[in-house]
Amino acid sequence: MEPLPVSPRKLADDYRSNFHWADAQYTGKLLVVTGRIRTITPPERVWNFHQDKLYAFITIDTGNNRPLVVYFWDWEAVKINRYRTGSTITVMGFCQGVTPQLSLREACVYPGGCGGPVAEFYAPYFKLPPNPHFQTPY
Repeated sequence: MEPLPVSPRKLADDYRSNFHWADAQYTGKLLVVTGRIRTITPPERVWNFHQDKLYAFITIDTGNNRPLVVYFWDWEAVKINRYRTGSTITVMGFCQGVTPQLSLREACVYPGGCGGPVAEFYAPYFKLPPNPHFQTPY
């Protein structure tokens, strides 16, 4: 399975024009998106069902009033500090659809990131050999 490249504008426009088609087309799929950073939220502690971890997120401009929100893995949070509002970034993540905002989860800075402690999570996409000691992050 190859990551699907899509522009933030097309993603937002598809969801706005035909929500059900876009949901079937994108939700749960691995997407590669390049866009201009609208806001950067520094790492903060948020609750999740697995354990308390540091997360960060950015919003990417889609050309309308609804930005694309990108949530990063905890080890990627430090990397987004290299970026500034208005700069261009390429990210890879799983589309969550509109929940309530258009978002990508489990994202990484592409292609330099997408490794980290659970690189095996992305192994099917990069054809890495499996690690016998890997435990799923969920």
